[in-house]
Amino acid sequence: MRSDERQELIDAIAGQAQARERLIERHAPAVYGLVSRMLVGRDPSAIDDVAQDSLLRTLTALHRFDPDGPAKVSSWMLTIATRRCIDELRRRPHVALDFDPPAEERLERSVENRQRYRQVARALADLPDDQRAVLVLRVYFDEDTESIAKTLGIAKGTVKSRLSRARESLRQSLDEVER
Repeated sequence: MRSDERQELIDAIAGQAQARERLIERHAPAVYGLVSRMLVGRDPSAIDDVAQDSLLRTLTALHRFDPDGPAKVSSWMLTIATRRCIDELRRRPHVALDFDPPAEERLERSVENRQRYRQVARALADLPDDQRAVLVLRVYFDEDTESIAKTLGIAKGTVKSRLSRARESLRQSLDEVER
């Protein structure tokens, strides 16, 4: 972490409003990206609610984050968002059928790319929640096995097996679509 980012984090922990705003602005896109992928196919307002709630929980718990500890603030925030998504999935397991990409991703996409996006989104939505969580953290956020295990509170071997099963399920789903 750069020294100016570290100082900003310390200021945010101390409660300085501008530092807290900048922290949220810097990390909100990643949190929204994680939530939208974890809750793929859900009502966009639910995605917004969970993402905003995750960011609010981050600010509420910020005093517990150790800037000199082993965790990166980005990983810590994604952990909070992941756990909030898992809570939402348990609370409301229903999947809606709206698989359009987010508006910002839609602007430049061709019809073919949008169709492929929908296919992948449907396949991702069909995964069991535990497999989807591991896959999203690994593929979209490049988290390693140990980080994913800590985030989800599971063993590294469980991460590996869920990731393997998720990749195989996706592969099969997408192969079926292409036939």
